[in-house]
Amino acid sequence: MYMKLNQLIKNISTVVVIGLDTIDIIGLKLDSKKVVPGDMFFAVRGSTHDGHDYIEDAISMGAVCIACEDIPQARNNTITYVQVKNIEQVIGHIASTFFNNPSQDMKIIGVTGTNGKTTVATLLYHAVSELGKKTGLISTVHNCIGKEIIPSTHTTPDAITLQSLFADMRDAGCTHIFMEVSSHALVRGRVVGTQFTGGIFTNLTQDHLDFHGTMDMYKQAKKMLFTLLDEGSFSLVNADDEASLIMISSTKSSVVTYGIQSGDLQAHIRSSDVSGSTVIIDGKIITTPLVGNFNIYNLLAVFGTLQQLGFDDTEIISVLGRIPGARGRCEIISGSNNVTAILDYAHTPDALKNILITINEFKKETGKIICVMGCGGDRDRGKRPQMGRIGAQLSDHMIITSDNPRFEDPIRITEEIYAGISDNDIKKATIILERKEAILYAFQCAKSDDIVLVAGKGHETYQDSNGIKQHFDDKEIIEDFLGKK
Repeated sequence: MYMKLNQLIKNISTVVVIGLDTIDIIGLKLDSKKVVPGDMFFAVRGSTHDGHDYIEDAISMGAVCIACEDIPQARNNTITYVQVKNIEQVIGHIASTFFNNPSQDMKIIGVTGTNGKTTVATLLYHAVSELGKKTGLISTVHNCIGKEIIPSTHTTPDAITLQSLFADMRDAGCTHIFMEVSSHALVRGRVVGTQFTGGIFTNLTQDHLDFHGTMDMYKQAKKMLFTLLDEGSFSLVNADDEASLIMISSTKSSVVTYGIQSGDLQAHIRSSDVSGSTVIIDGKIITTPLVGNFNIYNLLAVFGTLQQLGFDDTEIISVLGRIPGARGRCEIISGSNNVTAILDYAHTPDALKNILITINEFKKETGKIICVMGCGGDRDRGKRPQMGRIGAQLSDHMIITSDNPRFEDPIRITEEIYAGISDNDIKKATIILERKEAILYAFQCAKSDDIVLVAGKGHETYQDSNGIKQHFDDKEIIEDFLGKK
């Protein structure tokens, strides 16, 4: 595959182009180490590295074109330089053009929000697949092209990888794509160049303030998805979350709302009653394997999206009763000794609160809740004491442990979690730094009818410490202990 440079950049605003614009471009690269002869290299300023520092490396690897915000003082006369004001806002457009605008050939639904993105996207992927369409999934857990599973490295891939993945999905015959859209991806321009059929907003609670700085900036980042939507698309937002008003304040799309309670928006799609595994949505009874109030919101979002995509209510009700949830999201693992384990990705205060409230609702009166949790290093420190307070308040015994410490001292992380626990609950808390030891200790403490919640990592199969990712799977440890393997 190749394309003339002047074709690639015809729809973007450039400051200046120095050199021939008729050269052939055979590939697009963000990493100078992966450049091959004939590539176009994008010099992106990241949080830790500046791509401008690697321009000469890219040229030495065979790059024939450099896209950058600053033209190097020492230029190579055999190279074409394309200068733009904001490199991150043009990569997606160029990548989409290079791969022949794949998003225009499929129905692409973006899901954003603090919690629920993975579950909603995964449920939609399974539902539409069950309804006979070849479907793609882009999620935190993994990516899928039909039934083919592809490992995932980010919630939302970089702009070049994303457009390449769209092209693969289109070429494989996919008609519908469901993808998580993170706030990082929106700010960094990863979905620029993508034509969305619809956007879903789940909720907004504290997370990622290490990146965004304030809740308002975090909110504005989420809003960017709905600003991207055109008049022929739809926005489906949670009427019970006050941030929804901001999300849709400047969208050109049609707006549909869903909810359980009476929020600032009147919900078009509403759940009127919940009883065990039965949910009533718009008067229609749905039997579901999913539990918890937060999953009712997820089901409402899925129900509304399927309606917007033109599926019949009868088909929707049938399929929602048999599709599985996402791995590591309120995943229940039962043991032979009457101890139940629940694996959940809860890594925000709101998510931890929701899963613990749900467990308290369905646990037996004779049972206790043992919560194993931690917080990731090099991430929003403000949520740590909040999660400590919530975890101790809503469980009978909380074991604080390591999550992904990354380059931060795990002792400091656990101390900051511990600092949030109220005096009344302090006796409930135990600190065990080694995660495997903490999980095993929780089960050793558990008695018949008890529930052990292992929170924070969910689907992840690694632990990130000091720049090294080692294999670590909460589910494997749980199943080994409970004798499930």
